[in-house]
Amino acid sequence: MLISHEYQFIFIKTRKTAGTSIEIALSRYLGPMDVITPITPQDELIRAGMGITPRNYMYPAHTLPEPSEMNPEGMETMLNKLTIDRRFYNHCAAQDIRANVGEKIWQTYTKFCFERNPWDRVISEYRFMQKTKPEDYGQVTLEQFIELNLYSPNYFLYTIQDQPVCDYYGRFEFLQSDLASICQKIGIPYDGWLPNAKGASQSHRKSAGELMTPQMLDHIAERCLPEIDLFGYEQPIAA
Repeated sequence: MLISHEYQFIFIKTRKTAGTSIEIALSRYLGPMDVITPITPQDELIRAGMGITPRNYMYPAHTLPEPSEMNPEGMETMLNKLTIDRRFYNHCAAQDIRANVGEKIWQTYTKFCFERNPWDRVISEYRFMQKTKPEDYGQVTLEQFIELNLYSPNYFLYTIQDQPVCDYYGRFEFLQSDLASICQKIGIPYDGWLPNAKGASQSHRKSAGELMTPQMLDHIAERCLPEIDLFGYEQPIAA
């Protein structure tokens, strides 16, 4: 996720919607006081090549000593020891972001995210998990991945108390044009460059209708009904 104080926007990163590519592209416009959460080591190499690193996503805190250690030595120990807590994280949900930025920023900054056809997104997530965690998912079939609810809907990331909270929603299906449009509205001087981060996991030759049975398609339709209704996605037909 990203927070820009100069352009006053919050990018909520959803799953399998080219979020990492968007993060890398927009990180170029963020300053030293803005928030950039970490991504995978491989993808951080792309940002590192541009001199960009994660920043301001954690905060240091001191912990008071026990009552028996309330003395100069105890105070010195406290001051020399910091506890580092994570404030923001990669797929940080809207409610957590609001809690950490405060109501003023939350209400005044522009919030946006991207969503994707849930059937295609599930396939992408399945391929990604098989590739990155073969010890856990290597022997899991697509049918099991769906029936066991091993995939992650995005709806809760950009909603609070079941209400969508973003000002703009882009669609993965229209990634370049929607991102350009959102950036223009916010005032980000986006130049159209978008790296193909995690591209290998996003590509699959067969459609959801070819890979899924009617029962699998129905399962996703039921579990992802809120985002299907919100964006008007149509359920594929099994081949």
